[in-house]
Amino acid sequence: MIITEKLKLQSENPNTAHLFKEGAFWAAYETGAYAVWLKKKYKPTRKFVKAAGQEVVSLGFPDGALKDFEVLEKYSDMHVALTMETVIDEATFLEWKNGLPMAGDDEGKSKGEKYFVPTENHIIEELRRFDLSNATPMMCMIFLSELKKKFNNSI
Repeated sequence: MIITEKLKLQSENPNTAHLFKEGAFWAAYETGAYAVWLKKKYKPTRKFVKAAGQEVVSLGFPDGALKDFEVLEKYSDMHVALTMETVIDEATFLEWKNGLPMAGDDEGKSKGEKYFVPTENHIIEELRRFDLSNATPMMCMIFLSELKKKFNNSI
């Protein structure tokens, strides 16, 4: 499946995270990447894809990590859909996407390019999603420390 087909499928089903097997990794695009990021905080990449004629956000993770997600439907060995924990808000997704640095622009920080700064809604969403019942005290402390840094950077 080529990138334009993957993007079309994801855009037609924005509240289903479609994952595509690419080598030893699973890849998600656009709102699917955002949904995976909300759950696992894997590093997203934003770049201009010439074949699609647009900027695309993608996110990948190793094959073995698929077990951390609930698979809604398996279309083939190379394509699955994940169960979404929440409906993706288009405005919040676009704010997140536009705040990501463009891939390959290592000079962005020194030029003052805007990197993603979480809003109060993003911080509240992270708090809501944190699974306190399965977290160790150390995980809670680290989570709280990271959340405080994000909050301090957003004001």
